[in-house]
Amino acid sequence: MKNAKGYTLLEIVLVLTAMTIMIPVAVNGWLRAIEWQQLDGFVAELREIIFYAQMTAITEERYVDVEFHNDEHRVDVVMAGELIKSIDAGNKIQFEKGTHSLSLSFSPNGTLVNNAGTLFVKTHHFAKKFVFLLGQGRFYVENAS
Repeated sequence: MKNAKGYTLLEIVLVLTAMTIMIPVAVNGWLRAIEWQQLDGFVAELREIIFYAQMTAITEERYVDVEFHNDEHRVDVVMAGELIKSIDAGNKIQFEKGTHSLSLSFSPNGTLVNNAGTLFVKTHHFAKKFVFLLGQGRFYVENAS
């Protein structure tokens, strides 16, 4: 056959093989990117709720607690035994104590009642570390391995 146009079976098999290798790699990378974004978004929200608890303690001149609940996948802000704010962590995010417990307590002047320490917020592949400092109730967040 002269001037036959088309693909040979070998060319088709090579293209299909390349696709079956590349597609799972791309999907895995995409899923990890989504997981990272979810963790990053939640950490930003958690930072805000911790600042909210600290400012509430100062303005109300009362003790305010931040409680982390792994079993219910949420974080609560509690004042005088009453829930004043709560955020949902989603079922993929877990809290793990480092050198700090899974609760924070701010005094009426905004300092942490508990000692300084670390607390981890994790997903299956990624983790962030909250580091609580001595003094004015300050903290920072960094990537954890």
